[in-house]
Formats: sequence, C-alpha cells, structure tokens
Amino acid sequence: MLRLDGVRKLFRGEPVLDGIDLHVRRGETWGLIGPAASGKSVLLKVLCGLYRPDAGDVHFDGEDLAGASEERLMALRARVGIARALIARPELVIYDEPTAGLDPVTTSKIYDLLRKEQGETGATVVIVSSDVEALLRFVPRVGMIYRGKLRYDGPAAGAADADDPLVRQFVRGEIEGPL
Repeated sequence: MLRLDGVRKLFRGEPVLDGIDLHVRRGETWGLIGPAASGKSVLLKVLCGLYRPDAGDVHFDGEDLAGASEERLMALRARVGIARALIARPELVIYDEPTAGLDPVTTSKIYDLLRKEQGETGATVVIVSSDVEALLRFVPRVGMIYRGKLRYDGPAAGAADADDPLVRQFVRGEIEGPL
C-alpha cells in the first residue's frame, strides 16, 4: 500500500529525512514517534505529497508519488482533513497529533473512535503522536524517527525493549536533557 525507499528530504542543505525505508501494508495501522524536530511532520508531508523528496521513492498503492504530476497530487491530497477523509472513506488516512492537548479520558475516546473507524473501513492508517504511551496502546506497529533516520520499526509492544538504547530510553521516558 505505502512504500518509501531511501527517502531523503533536505532543508537548507541539511537532511531532515535521511534514507527512510518504510513499508506499510494495506489495512495496517502504523504509528510514528520521535522527539520534536526529528522529521515526523516532514515525513507525513512527503506521504501526503505536500513535499517531494529530494531523493528516493514514495509509492502509494503502486503509484509513484515522487514523480506524480501536480494534478494527480491534488487528487490524492483530497484525503487531507479528518472530516473529508472520514466521509470519503479513503484507503489511506494520516493523522498528525489527533489527541494533542487532550486529557487521558478524551484521548482514550478518540483512539476508540479511530479504531472503530479503521475497523469499519479497513483503511491503512498512519498516525503521529507525542503521547507515546497512548499511541503504543493503539497501534500494533510503531516506528521511531530520530535525526531523520528511522531508528525502530516493529511491534509497538516491543518498543520499550528495542535493541537500540535510544529507542528504549525515549519510549520509557528515561532520556535526560535535550535530544
């Protein structure tokens, strides 16, 4: 459904995304975590076709987004916006911080709603959240991006015990000082 191979995105000559490889299967729910300014929102904008990668390939349902015409990208961008996305029943839904600033009870209700919607539509879901604990309870698979690199991509339940010490520390909230 969604495939990125070697995706790089530069701003002012500095890599924000640095060789991202990602494959999300049809109907899968995949979460993305990482510290502030790690590349999460840029990755979502590449997935939506709002940014074109400087290198690498982005494919959605077999279609090359990196080389798509502006007209085709406009058609694909019609799933941007929660209300429009849910009404249109798209194959891919991308959520960026859907529970930002919400209390734990409301966060739980939002995730229940998203879970129900995904179950009814079978859509592929990509979701970014700074609320790591709540996201890990919601998604079966999660990735962690740090300094433009995908440092972890695997079961959400295993992220706290990942081989990469940075991933373990971030998920457990054990990192002291700035990342």
